[in-house]
Amino acid sequence: MVGYVESLTDPSYRGQILVLSFPMIGNYGVPPPDRTPEGVPKYWESETIQVAGLVVADYSPNYSHWLAHSSLGEWLKKFNVPAIHCVDTRAIIKRLRDKGSLLGKLVMEDDQVRMHSV
Repeated sequence: MVGYVESLTDPSYRGQILVLSFPMIGNYGVPPPDRTPEGVPKYWESETIQVAGLVVADYSPNYSHWLAHSSLGEWLKKFNVPAIHCVDTRAIIKRLRDKGSLLGKLVMEDDQVRMHSV
């Protein structure tokens, strides 16, 4: 099991909308982009966020971890990654388990964000 920081920076998720099943996301913030002496990212899987978007059930803007450098929301904004919360991720994940990966997009319409799956 890995945390959301590792998942969001994992190159295998590049260009995908990631739907997380854990009920609350964001409560431990995001660690800094430190590197090991060999130059490898210390806390991230790669140098940047790889996903195209993020969908979560419940987002906590208040983080509390001694290593946190910023909130998840601030980090996503820095990399221009759209995210939505207050979504029934269980329903989406059930559909993904039945159908496999699906095409989808995050759309902003009339100041409301909606997810459309194809």
